[in-house]
Amino acid sequence: MGLDASVMCNCWKEGKCKPPPVPVQINEDGYLHPLVEGSITHRDFGIWEQSACIHEYMHYTHERISNWGGYGRFIVALEKLGWVYFPTLRAELPSANYGLTHSTAASKCLDELEFFKKMNLGATIFLVDTETGQEIRSYDPTTQGVYIFNGKAKLDIGFDSRGFFIRDSVEKREMFRSMRFEQRFLLKGEKRQVEYIALDNQAHFICSNDVQSFIQFAREWKRAYETPRYVHVAERRVDARDFAYILEPLTRIFQASVETGNPVRWC
Repeated sequence: MGLDASVMCNCWKEGKCKPPPVPVQINEDGYLHPLVEGSITHRDFGIWEQSACIHEYMHYTHERISNWGGYGRFIVALEKLGWVYFPTLRAELPSANYGLTHSTAASKCLDELEFFKKMNLGATIFLVDTETGQEIRSYDPTTQGVYIFNGKAKLDIGFDSRGFFIRDSVEKREMFRSMRFEQRFLLKGEKRQVEYIALDNQAHFICSNDVQSFIQFAREWKRAYETPRYVHVAERRVDARDFAYILEPLTRIFQASVETGNPVRWC
């Protein structure tokens, strides 16, 4: 799950498209749409739109912006620096998979992205794979660091500046906390368990098989394929390169809007 965006080409306006099989019009959002409603009409329109011009689905460009985790991290960074510096991004960046950003606003968004790249982004807390040094996930202040809410087991699992924690989600009683720990997978019969062993204190905790491993969850968020055995919490400085994953597609989509004069469609 995540956010995508597209900008329509100008081939229709320039008369470079194949004749449509059904009557079409440009709607209030600035996109082509069948003039008559109906499932068959939409099917025929969709088939035509896919190859109506040299751009597939008439997209001047289509971008995968980010998954929601990475998107949320970027929003937190903007908020931390101060929305006063990013008024257009605040107004235009969507909170769900819909909405439009017109080309005049897209131009201002490009300026604000460039300003973001030059700012001192400070430091943040990361969960780190000790053996590789790879950052697994960054601290999210909007959830106080909690990334798994397991209702069945009544556990909150997450991390903050004082370390990785597992706590009772009802009583908020901590059952495990450590800055450095080892994670082991156990098999008890056919049941899978996750054992957490603190390396900086005497804490020890075993999650039953109905609790997904937090680190495995975090690794999937990073699209990695191996679960780290040794993990620690650390504070690291952050710069614009840490946000390249979202700055690059946002820049491309806003530039496309400026070049064509067409709006960005969030989807």
